[in-house]
Amino acid sequence: MEFKPKDWVLVRDDDEDSWKLDVFSHKDGGYFRCVSCMWLQCIPFEGNEHLLGTSDSPEEKKTGGWKVGDKVEVEYDTDKKWYGGEIVRINLSNRSWVDSEVMPYYVRSECFKYNDGCAWCAARQLREPVEKPEEEEFKFGDWVEVLKDGEWTVGIVTEVDEDDEFATYHVNFPDDDGWCSKSKVRKHEKG
Repeated sequence: MEFKPKDWVLVRDDDEDSWKLDVFSHKDGGYFRCVSCMWLQCIPFEGNEHLLGTSDSPEEKKTGGWKVGDKVEVEYDTDKKWYGGEIVRINLSNRSWVDSEVMPYYVRSECFKYNDGCAWCAARQLREPVEKPEEEEFKFGDWVEVLKDGEWTVGIVTEVDEDDEFATYHVNFPDDDGWCSKSKVRKHEKG
């Protein structure tokens, strides 16, 4: 790999070390001389931003390398669920005040309640948005399958409550009946 003076690079001495950001100066024997020090390993910063602060190898590109404006999903630490978001700012030197973890991505998401819905995130907290299937809407008389006790059970919709996000459909089953959430109801393919 060929570098020019003043190129931004990621550097370290061995595979167990974390990548650090530096500015390339010149090759000096088997070393890469940079502004701060001489290093044994040197890779371009551009395209490898996600590696900063990690010991991952360049071939193991995780979910990093994001740009401002990218749509992402962010894992909220409190409930460990994924929420939609957008990267609004990047600061590669930003670190967590708790454990000094590199947190370069400022993300706007519905899961953040403060700072205008934004928070600093680490690359490990981000992923590509997962395409969710469109939820089907059911009406009175539709045959459906409901996930009950780990198995799909056939029933018929007898009532719809569009105001309740948790218990949307009242379904009659052969042995009983009950309210069911949208997430546990699917269309029944009559056979």
